[in-house]
Amino acid sequence: HGGSLATTLPEYPLPAVGIVLPQYLIAGEQITTYLVTFFVSMLVVDAAFTWLLFRSGSGHRRHTASTALTFWLWWLPVLGPIVFLRFDLVPACATAAALLLTAGRRTRPAIAGAAVAVGAAIKLWPVLILPVLLLRAVRRRSLVLCFVVTGAVIGGAALALGGWDRLTSPLHWQSDRGLQIESIVATPFMVLRALNPTGPWQESYTRFKAYELLGPGTQAGAALADAALYVAIGVLAWLWWRARRCGAGVAVPWLVVSTALLLPITDKALSPQYLLWSAAPLAALLVTHPHDREARTVAATLAVAAALTQVEYPLAYESLVGSGPSAGTVTGILLVRNLLLVAAAALAVQKCLQVTGRRAAVVEQSDEASRAGLPADA
Repeated sequence: HGGSLATTLPEYPLPAVGIVLPQYLIAGEQITTYLVTFFVSMLVVDAAFTWLLFRSGSGHRRHTASTALTFWLWWLPVLGPIVFLRFDLVPACATAAALLLTAGRRTRPAIAGAAVAVGAAIKLWPVLILPVLLLRAVRRRSLVLCFVVTGAVIGGAALALGGWDRLTSPLHWQSDRGLQIESIVATPFMVLRALNPTGPWQESYTRFKAYELLGPGTQAGAALADAALYVAIGVLAWLWWRARRCGAGVAVPWLVVSTALLLPITDKALSPQYLLWSAAPLAALLVTHPHDREARTVAATLAVAAALTQVEYPLAYESLVGSGPSAGTVTGILLVRNLLLVAAAALAVQKCLQVTGRRAAVVEQSDEASRAGLPADA
């Protein structure tokens, strides 16, 4: 529409434009054609990741992939069409692919490093996965080198095409925005609004392309969310240190899942597609640990949360942002969904604590090595 790369989708890293540009060049001004081509392109990403899930369970572990495939193939339609209408599928699958490519007997650390770099170039958050993957003592230099090279190429191109301001615009965008109505911190205010529709809490569609909550306490809530995000990063760093101290490489998939859960629930925004962040790594976890009771519990919790999310958005979103007779019901659905996400994150963190205990780490590391056909001290 006559804009430049410097002003296109400033809320996302510039490389994300490369995901939507081919479809736009094909469709031009035809919105239906654009949506169809974008939908198909995301189906291709989904198919590639599904194939990787299957291949990662090949050989003597082929039967273990069925649990992961069942979860992934059912979970996507439960969340709804938004899965294929947002590009969050790409960084989520790239992160999960990196997790699979550093597990088992035949690792591909170089490709894993490049995958993390691509994910981080699109949505930033996968960069926190890199130190987690380094806990696996398998060709760390190749992983870091390919991450750095891939990131430098993508970042250099973004800087040359969009300039410094465009390169850093996602950080400013996130820090300046208010409290999105679907976020965890906004939930108490949403409940108060549902109980008192004529009260002081109102939603507003802002320049940040989201409905944000306005009223008493919401600014403090946004500040609380900012603080909670830093606390979450601190918790993840502590869990990483525990895993490194006791050599618990088996904690890696749980640390990735914990990261993908803690970041959205402490954010000022919790868009429906953010559930993809944890679902893809959890599917990867289910390949290597299909009988893990906690993994199955988190999977079931995320499945219910996804179903409630589809009800909340897009099916009943108008009621959520309005004050009609069904606003209270939809707000209740949002409340339950958010409680489930918090419960899933708490269970993932608890599992990290469990497997990073010294005795548990030794036992689980031996079990994982046995499954992968490696010596226990590999």
